[in-house]
Amino acid sequence: MPEIHLSQPVDADVLTPHWLTGQVIHPGLRLALGVEHAGAWRAAEPDEPRFALSLIEAGSALIECAGVSTLVSAPMVVLLDERTRPRVQQAQQLRCVTVYFHPLAVNAAFDLATVRGETASLSDSTRRDLYLLGPFLAGATLLALSPAAALRVRDGLRQLEREARTQDEWNWPCRTRAFLIELLFVLRLQAETPTPALAGEASRLDQALLLVHERFASAFTLDDLARWVGSNRTSVNRHFRERVGQSVRSYVIALRMAMATRLLRETALPVAEIVGRVGYDNQSHFSRAFRAGTGMTPTQYRDTYGWLR
Repeated sequence: MPEIHLSQPVDADVLTPHWLTGQVIHPGLRLALGVEHAGAWRAAEPDEPRFALSLIEAGSALIECAGVSTLVSAPMVVLLDERTRPRVQQAQQLRCVTVYFHPLAVNAAFDLATVRGETASLSDSTRRDLYLLGPFLAGATLLALSPAAALRVRDGLRQLEREARTQDEWNWPCRTRAFLIELLFVLRLQAETPTPALAGEASRLDQALLLVHERFASAFTLDDLARWVGSNRTSVNRHFRERVGQSVRSYVIALRMAMATRLLRETALPVAEIVGRVGYDNQSHFSRAFRAGTGMTPTQYRDTYGWLR
């Protein structure tokens, strides 16, 4: 396993925003991410620049960011670049969990210069991962979450933290990073989801797109989706073609393949594990869909584009 390094070791039993370090398995290997539970944000550190992904789990606060005061309340996600940190002006039972990370935790070819536009040296496949970090480059991005999206983000953060704490299996570095990549993918979709119309059928159909973004990695049918939004399969499919240029089925498959390609490129997780993580319960079905979308088998894709061996 190549070393992914920055900063100093940390105690195995205490996760801090400093970079995680392998203990028994991959001792000394350092991952450019850390987790902290707090009611405020750690100050930006020029010597250790890092982005921040913060889930507000409970409470509310009036925060000041770049001279502007904003009310935030659970459930919400705050995405911060390496320089921006909000100042809490007032808080009411505020509880949040924050992942601080350097871009190289997403892709080993990334540094702050490449993320901010100096991409000439990057391959086409590596450039695709810049998509995940777009919402962080605005300084501070606030995303209000539905209950289902909040639950997914919370579960993803807990899985990431548990994997980083236990370090009990050879793939713990890849699996920890995979949870981060999945969270970034889900939150990018949240950032791109159009605000539902105020009322009527358009509101229900816009809600269908939001539900797909929340649940694309789980099993559901077009009939399920139509029932959830109180419409019918024909109307839902027509709305999807108008919104995203694809049917519901094609769009869900495209989201799953986009996630799968990132996990194949950026981790050494077994293909069988990736299959389940992107919403398939049958590896043959996954492989057929993957080949139809990329022209390669999952193994061929990893051999071609993956940097971990």
